Formats: sequence, structure tokens, C-alpha cells
Amino acid sequence: MSSLLSPFGERSTTLVAACFDTRASAELAAAGLNKASEGGEKVYLILPNDAHAAEKLEPESRGIVRTLWRSHLLFGVFATLIGAGAGLGLVALPWPAAASSPGFAVLFSAVIGLFAGLMLAGLVSLRPDHSYVIDKVAQAVRRGRWAVVMHPLNRVRARVAAQALESTGAQPLLSL
Repeated sequence: MSSLLSPFGERSTTLVAACFDTRASAELAAAGLNKASEGGEKVYLILPNDAHAAEKLEPESRGIVRTLWRSHLLFGVFATLIGAGAGLGLVALPWPAAASSPGFAVLFSAVIGLFAGLMLAGLVSLRPDHSYVIDKVAQAVRRGRWAVVMHPLNRVRARVAAQALESTGAQPLLSL
């Protein structure tokens, strides 16, 4: 996602994975995903107790840093503006506290907006939808299972990848 107003700095914002009991079934699923991925997305095979599992699950470390910066900047600015607008609305109301100090009311509302925007940006940056998939894969790999992971470039490709994994009999794990 490369839109100027997108809070995400990663090429792929979605994560599709599945866990398997044997190497053969995992390799078969990986081959099916490679065939299904017309966009050239990389398919990763994660071995039991794989030392490089973290890099395979989240390969875009630079993109994650861009997501941190972009989301905090965008949400911080927009929420500050919304907060300042709300402060102006408070001043326009017949509320004595805001009427007696309109500048402070606008400033206070803007700061509250900034705080809320930065909190929301932190939540977006943490990617709780990815955490669910990553935790499930990490648990499986620690228990001696195999995993196949793909980072599709859009929702349509994510559904195609999930269907390809389902066709192998696996239960696909899909982030938002």
C-alpha cells in the first residue's frame, strides 16, 4: 500500500499462513501458493524450531519502521486538527469555562486529540491482527510442526492464498 495518506509503510499489510504436521505437506502447500501467487509474492517455509522464523513472518523491517512514522504523523496531525475543531465548538457553546479562556479550550482539546491520535497510531503500528497469526505459527513451530507463510499484496490475493491453503486440507490463518 503506497498511498500518500495511508498509515502503512509496508508493501504487504496482510499475512496468510498455515501449519502442517509433515515437511512434505508443507512443501506441497508452498508449491501451491507459489503457483497461486501471480503477483510474485514470496512464500516462506518455516521449519520446526527455525532460527529465521521471525524474519520470515515479518520480512519488512524497514516497512514496519515506515508504518510507525507514517501512522504517528498522520493520526497525530488529523486527531490534533479534530481536537482543535472540537475546542472551537466548545468555545461557540455557551459554556462558561470555554468562553472565559477560548485559547486554552482550543489548546486543551487539540492536545487531547493529539494524545488520542498517537494512541490509535500505536495500536495500528502494533498490528494485533498480525500478532494472532504470528503467535499461532510460533506455537506450532515450537511443537515441531511446519508452517507456510505468504505476504500477499492485497485482499484479493490474500483470499486466493487462503483458498490455495484450504485446498491442501490446511486451516489457513489470515490477518486483517
